[in-house]
Amino acid sequence: MKKFFRSVLAVSTLTMLMTSCSFLNPGPVPEDIIGDQPGELQAKINELLDQAGTDSTKVEFAEISSSFLYSPGDNTANVHVQIISPDDKNKMVQYSWSDMKDRRNMCEKFDLTVSTFLDNDVVDSYDGYKEMLFTYDDARKYLNNLPFSR
Repeated sequence: MKKFFRSVLAVSTLTMLMTSCSFLNPGPVPEDIIGDQPGELQAKINELLDQAGTDSTKVEFAEISSSFLYSPGDNTANVHVQIISPDDKNKMVQYSWSDMKDRRNMCEKFDLTVSTFLDNDVVDSYDGYKEMLFTYDDARKYLNNLPFSR
C-alpha cells in the first residue's frame, strides 16, 4: 500500500442521494456478515460499482469497508466504497449498501470532501489526495484472504 504523507479524512458534505437496490423490501433480518463467505464482499462491491456506472478495473478507491452490527431481531449489515467519481476525477463519492430490519437492501450515494486533520484544510483536487488512493488489485490479496466460516 502507498504511504500517507498526511492524515486524510473523507466526510459527507451534501445531502445523500438514494438509489434503489430494492426499495424497502420486507424480508428477514440479515443474519450474516457480508464477506464471511468467499466472494460475497467482492460481489457487493461490484454491485455498488455498477450503481456508480464503473467497475473495479477502472476506478481508484479511498476506502472499502464492511460491517455487521449484532442486535437481537435487528441486525445491520453494511458495505461502503469510497471512490474517485467516474464523472470527475477531482471529486470523491461514497456508495453504500445497508440491510436492516426496517430498511431492507438500500443503496445510497454521498458526495465527499477530503480534509486533512491539520487546520481543516480541504483537499479539493485529485493531485491533493492521489497519495491515499488504491486500486482493486492493490486490495485483492486482502479481499481474497478474508476469514470465512462454513
